[in-house]
Amino acid sequence: MIKRVAPALAGLAALTVVLTPVVPAAAATQTLGWAKHTVYVEDHTNASWQVHSTIERLDDHSALNLVWVKKCPAGVQCVRVRLGSLPGNQVGETALTYTQKSGSSVLRITKAGVVLDGAWGKTTSAHYRRADVCHEVGHAVGLDHAKTNDTCMHAVITGKTPDHPSSATYALLRKLYPAKG
Repeated sequence: MIKRVAPALAGLAALTVVLTPVVPAAAATQTLGWAKHTVYVEDHTNASWQVHSTIERLDDHSALNLVWVKKCPAGVQCVRVRLGSLPGNQVGETALTYTQKSGSSVLRITKAGVVLDGAWGKTTSAHYRRADVCHEVGHAVGLDHAKTNDTCMHAVITGKTPDHPSSATYALLRKLYPAKG
């Protein structure tokens, strides 16, 4: 979830990213991800959000294959991205459903939905919209917040935060979605 906070340097809006816990605190050592490497991203936004190009960049450098579609085919792993009205200063939110086999440390995502605040999107820059998409879809494929500010997955997004993953974030994606030998 991303929330707006007071304006930052050079008139850029600062964004604070707050993840609503989707797994129990005890799950910190567990792995969260989809069962298969191909995940469809059903896009119900408009072109200004640049979901297609943002997800193409997100799945670079790993075996994760994000497929941009307007409607997910039946029976596939699907993240639904839509515009909505979010409360207060919240500008993005990801909701996940997952399963866990008894005794396993692996949590398998079975359903994911992303809501991006449409009103905020009309008043912010393309950079912030791409950063928001990258961040929320990142959560939808199993990424948590990063400790460094060189990635879209950092907990606080400012005008200097990239709108794409860092090399460390790509390394995490390779662990979640390893190349099949």
